[in-house]
Amino acid sequence: METLHKIDPKIPLPFMVMPDFMMGAMGLFDKFNKLTIGSPLIVNPEMMMTLKGKIWNVSNQRIKDVLGWRQRISLEQSLSDTLDVINAR
Repeated sequence: METLHKIDPKIPLPFMVMPDFMMGAMGLFDKFNKLTIGSPLIVNPEMMMTLKGKIWNVSNQRIKDVLGWRQRISLEQSLSDTLDVINAR
């Protein structure tokens, strides 16, 4: 989100990170959204257990090592191009 905000300052930064103790309430918020605005239910117990207490770090190192892939443009350029396409609609 910080990178997107640097590219386009109109994209707001998150107010805060949801603490773990609030994760249990996600199901209630999900049901409330379904009842009030009709959005589909997305939260289930398996998802909650997967997310709780995790910090997600991802890497493209394996695809580089195994397949020899190399990125041609930076993440920032890719996100900027994507935002340009989205905003053009």
